[in-house]
Amino acid sequence: MVAADMADTGLTGVLLQPLGIYVIALGAGFLIPLFCRAHRGSAILVFFAALAAMAFIAGLNLLAIINGAPAIDIETAGIKPPFSINLRFGLFEGGFVLAVNT
Repeated sequence: MVAADMADTGLTGVLLQPLGIYVIALGAGFLIPLFCRAHRGSAILVFFAALAAMAFIAGLNLLAIINGAPAIDIETAGIKPPFSINLRFGLFEGGFVLAVNT
């Protein structure tokens, strides 16, 4: 489950959750080759925009956890492991993800 303060049904609320990092990375991975064929400079722009968005999401969630929000547990299939992929975004994970993306 996602933390109560992060629960939002809008598109912005969904993409600002830590799972949005994966969504943006996958979307950029599919878009970069398409933009590279059209114009190389636009592919580089897509790459840097995706990288900035991933760093922004990691920083925003880490800041929320530092300010006292509980760790975010995401159950992707709605069931308990080992039948689903579960993600946890706590203080250590948030710092690591932010360090990798910057």
